[in-house]
Amino acid sequence: MNQEQDMRVLLARIDERVRAMARDVAEIKGTRRCHSHTEKLRNMERVVYGLMTTVFGLVGKAVYDLFR
Repeated sequence: MNQEQDMRVLLARIDERVRAMARDVAEIKGTRRCHSHTEKLRNMERVVYGLMTTVFGLVGKAVYDLFR
């Protein structure tokens, strides 16, 4: 059970950091308009959304394992 709590805490921290990165990317995207920045931001957004998908997948698996 302790392992499950540790996993939840870890996933919550990862989720908080990913959300903070997403907010930062949105802020930068809104303030700067440059072609090279646009490409970099697009790649960063893909990374952030990929991480968010992974975190939600892990949370879903943890919830599924809890109810199984």
